[in-house]
Amino acid sequence: MLAARLVDRCAMRYQMRITRVQSTERSVSATDSEAAVDKVRAELDKPYGFLGSWTTEGHEVEILSVESRVDGVGVSPVDGGPLLLSVQAASERLGISRATLYDLVRSGEIEHLRIGRRVLISRPALATFIESNSRTSFSD
Repeated sequence: MLAARLVDRCAMRYQMRITRVQSTERSVSATDSEAAVDKVRAELDKPYGFLGSWTTEGHEVEILSVESRVDGVGVSPVDGGPLLLSVQAASERLGISRATLYDLVRSGEIEHLRIGRRVLISRPALATFIESNSRTSFSD
């Protein structure tokens, strides 16, 4: 089935914030505590400063947003592109032929609209089609 061929091209893009707390110990020679802290801060400001081995004390991962993707290209109009795609453009995004996409349109497997004689497919319809036909195991 066509949906099985699309699984390899379907992915989600997650925008995430990762916070990691690490600690290390270091001995520093200085005239006073302020000078010692300044030395350590100067070392931390270097892109590849060396302060010894670090231990991760904790971490937190937060998902900020999720975007449907097709062949590495977003299906939401974040690129300023049109909301509606021609059959040619939609088939290129899916990585299938125009004839196969027309078959999906005729069978009702993918939502579309007609303006005059043109068949147009929205980016959200592409995402819905991919999400509803994606499988997690190879045997489906």
